[in-house]
Amino acid sequence: MESMEHTGRTDATEYTTIGAFRSANVHLTSCCNYRCGFCFSTKLDKRWLSANEWVPILEKLRHSGICKINYAGGEPFLYPEIVELCKVSKRMGFKVSIVSNASLIDEDVLSDLDGSLDWLGLSVDSVSEDTERTLGRGCNGGNHIENVVSVADMAHRHKISVKLNITVVRQSVEDDFTDLICRIDPQRVKVFQMLSLRNVNPDADALYGVTDEEFESFRKRHSEIVLSNGNSLIFEDNDVMEGSYLMLDPLRRVMTNSGRVLGYQSLDSISEDWSAVLDDQKYIQRDGLYFTR
Repeated sequence: MESMEHTGRTDATEYTTIGAFRSANVHLTSCCNYRCGFCFSTKLDKRWLSANEWVPILEKLRHSGICKINYAGGEPFLYPEIVELCKVSKRMGFKVSIVSNASLIDEDVLSDLDGSLDWLGLSVDSVSEDTERTLGRGCNGGNHIENVVSVADMAHRHKISVKLNITVVRQSVEDDFTDLICRIDPQRVKVFQMLSLRNVNPDADALYGVTDEEFESFRKRHSEIVLSNGNSLIFEDNDVMEGSYLMLDPLRRVMTNSGRVLGYQSLDSISEDWSAVLDDQKYIQRDGLYFTR
């Protein structure tokens, strides 16, 4: 475990500032205890790297200007070394985030992450528990929404910033999220148009797809919501999401989604300028730099 003993913080002056990208989504595992029909990440490679194997990759990301790491899945709390990896990431100087379905989070988990986790992203797709179960969210008949509200309350008590991720699907396009957003009281809300990738989840459009017009209608109905910290909701349609995320799969490959097709590039084959494979302007357009303010 020698490489996990990373105690030095990387000063901001030590990394380069090529391009706009400052955040990366690291998919630690494709395993998940939910079965969301529109999800592409559960179809990624079932193998994963150890925390020790991620350390040099994190060092490369840090040197290239990345200062926020968002750990994703699948369900990242099924990754056995999630707490240890968050701690070493924090020691390296990253802002650390996890996006989760909240089903495996309790007070003990958040206590273990005290001081190591800056943001907790929680995913909700509908205001109806029945709809969430139909979509695949929930275990053993549990109430996904009520659990998210409860975990958000825990995170607030632990001084962890809460981000709410809403994926708009056909089954929820007419929902009004105003009251639920108020109950969760997040510091940030991102609203996504369901994105299908032709070579991964090609049936998702037919089952869950939302047209551009429907998504725009949803945006207009929610555009006046102001969070308690004064922030507005961030809306991301399919065009904005395409090419604007730096994503690594469980085997450290860079994932691309140009043309709505999932592709892979070797991390070693890419220079420190992420704009060679990604779109700086879309990244800025979707407020990807929010955590630096």
